[in-house]
Amino acid sequence: MKQLIVLNGQFYCGENKEDNKLMFDPDRSKAIEVDERRVRYIVHNIYGWYRYREIKLQRLEIIDVKEKTCVNVANAKDKLVNARLV
Repeated sequence: MKQLIVLNGQFYCGENKEDNKLMFDPDRSKAIEVDERRVRYIVHNIYGWYRYREIKLQRLEIIDVKEKTCVNVANAKDKLVNARLV
């Protein structure tokens, strides 16, 4: 199943292989669908950034592309919430 990742309102749109960085963009049309294995890798990296205080985690969304619903939403308070994509 394919999913979209949204970090603080910006969609995952690929990687910069030269700088070895994940890229996020607010434009949904640039978003890339990823499989479950890749989602785990990206979320693991985001957790590392948050843990080492490289980013301020306000909202993390993993959106199921086929059903157009949010699988889960986590905010900085570490609460999991079910939500619908509007």
